[in-house]
Amino acid sequence: MRVTIVQLNSHDDVLLNLREAARLIRSAHAQEPAQLYILPEYVAFAGGSLSEKRAVAEIVPFGSVSRFFAELAQELDAAIYCGSINESDQERLYNSAVVFDRMGRLVAKYRKLYLMDATLPSGRTILESNVYSAGSEIITFELYGVKFGCSTCYDLRFPELFRAFRRMDVDVIVFAAAMPKVHGSAHLEVLLRARAIETQSYLLAANQCGKTANNTRESSGCSMIVDPWGTIEACLDDEVGCLTRELDLSRVRDVRSRMPVMKAADVVRASGTYSIEF
Repeated sequence: MRVTIVQLNSHDDVLLNLREAARLIRSAHAQEPAQLYILPEYVAFAGGSLSEKRAVAEIVPFGSVSRFFAELAQELDAAIYCGSINESDQERLYNSAVVFDRMGRLVAKYRKLYLMDATLPSGRTILESNVYSAGSEIITFELYGVKFGCSTCYDLRFPELFRAFRRMDVDVIVFAAAMPKVHGSAHLEVLLRARAIETQSYLLAANQCGKTANNTRESSGCSMIVDPWGTIEACLDDEVGCLTRELDLSRVRDVRSRMPVMKAADVVRASGTYSIEF
């Protein structure tokens, strides 16, 4: 299966962001057509106030951003993973990944589970829970006979989600992010490799890069593909661009058969837990 990861530098102009995403996807498609195009978190809108975020939010899949990517998927005869858009259900706002198949049909919608409420080393505090509501479901989907799991940015710090994917026999985990540069530089690679090793799955990471136009955030870039053994197969730097690779799904089966870690984990789980006091 051939996939293309698209790394963007999105700003607070929806039309400009959509045009740039489409330009990069079409350019990559003209060179090496892929079956799935993966975009980062905040693909359509990055930065902005709470009122501005609400103003661009939409009901999926009926809003303008959803229709844009659904039509692009139809045009290219390829699936598109929109890393996240602002989704509204009239009352609440969600940071939602949206996936369209090659016919432009909605096949998955994932509302980000883990919201980032944290303080950066610089002292800046990020409180996503002041803006978004958390999702409540782990989401998987299938394309071309391959089972995928959805994850977004701060989710990467919670191995429970990724272990759940493994128990659901997910082959490929998509990770869409706008990871702050300070966190990305310190933790992005090591956590992506760890999650790939733990789940014995491919990790496809699409990240934002650079600063937003209003300088409210700076993302780390370094979008990458990690194989089920934890090897980085391909990686971008901190510039806008794309990377295309053919995934060898036999690697998933091979690694899992040679090292059946879930079988061992289930034995321990079934036998209970033990503690030793000194």
